[in-house]
Amino acid sequence: MDERLEDRLRRVWLAEQRLLSLHLDLLYRCNLDCCHCYLDDKRTDEMDTSEVVSVLTAARTLGALKLTLSGGELFLRPDILDILHHARRLNYYVKLKTHGGTVTEPLADSLKSIGIGRVDVSVYALDNDIHDAITRRKGSLVRTLRGIERLKSRGIDVRVNCVVMEPNREVYKELYYEMTRRQIPCSLDGSVRGTNSLSLDSYALGLSAEHKKDFEAFRRTAAGGRPKPLSMDPDDHICWAGKTSLHIQPDGTVTPCVAWPMSLGNVRNTPLEQIWTDSPMLAAIRGARRKNRTGCTSCTFESKCVYCPGKAYVENQGDWLSPFQLQCTDTATRVYGTLRAAASWVRPNHTTGLFKTRSGQPAQMPQRPQSSGILSPQRLQRHGRSQQGSPRKRLFSILSPDQAAYAKAEQIAQTVRESQRK
Repeated sequence: MDERLEDRLRRVWLAEQRLLSLHLDLLYRCNLDCCHCYLDDKRTDEMDTSEVVSVLTAARTLGALKLTLSGGELFLRPDILDILHHARRLNYYVKLKTHGGTVTEPLADSLKSIGIGRVDVSVYALDNDIHDAITRRKGSLVRTLRGIERLKSRGIDVRVNCVVMEPNREVYKELYYEMTRRQIPCSLDGSVRGTNSLSLDSYALGLSAEHKKDFEAFRRTAAGGRPKPLSMDPDDHICWAGKTSLHIQPDGTVTPCVAWPMSLGNVRNTPLEQIWTDSPMLAAIRGARRKNRTGCTSCTFESKCVYCPGKAYVENQGDWLSPFQLQCTDTATRVYGTLRAAASWVRPNHTTGLFKTRSGQPAQMPQRPQSSGILSPQRLQRHGRSQQGSPRKRLFSILSPDQAAYAKAEQIAQTVRESQRK
């Protein structure tokens, strides 16, 4: 589903208090064992086919148009094609999330004939040793790339998702450029989540503050477009979770979002319609605004914080309206990276193949990073070599993401923007 269309629909559905998007985890079982996985307990009961069909029908009645199916590894369920056929008969736009290694030729044919809208595939590196070390399954990268090719060759919309962590921080740019060359959109995420049991052990895998600065600067400019400043209104909703979207776990437990493991009820005991309309917790979520967060109003970055109540719930052991360390660090580095990218931005002669030009025609693909208009980080380590950046980029390397650095970076960014407009 087009993101701009989905955003417009959200606002209409929000005003009518209708459900727009349902995310359903069909199972937690997986034949990989990723080191950063938030599913620390994969032994859970699973709804059978008839129960899943009932949930899909109920969600459609509530107005849902978009369905995301994931796991675990989605294609380990023997009834997956039956579920997909039923979802399409209900006219859902269907998005699937998989590691891709289970996609066979016949399965790819079936997905094409069913009319799947999009398939997101997790890839962590193009280096076998690094990717396989993260998934803890030898040969997993080869199988995943083979699955991507099978989907792409049939004209299915394939996207690559990459969680950027310390184990793959030196190779994610190579992955991004290669996927771009193949005209496969690649989404980079620099956050490692806590687990569903509220454990924070996985945080140890996350990027350090210094490495996250480089990541955010790259991510903000990797699409070839000018980075836009972040700004949030205090009266805005915190996010869409529980307002136009819901998540359902394999055993039928309803939560606001996959990243927010707070039970709102269970569809095996309570109809989904009743949970949607009568849940006191959903009422509280729908009434909350950014200004209702506690301890955030005096923060320098308050208006620029992409606050996640789900992550707050995990880190604060149930409190979803209070600040938490990971969010605060992420926000500071995100602002820093955005300003650094804006200050270093130079209008490119073309953009990447992930987007179209203003004329509506596909944009030209970049050959290599240095000629694509894409920001080169101040010290790019590749194959043991260090590439020194410009003096302006070196200036940013000595700033820290505190208030003084923020003010200085914003001043520099504004100066550069004004000079580019002349």
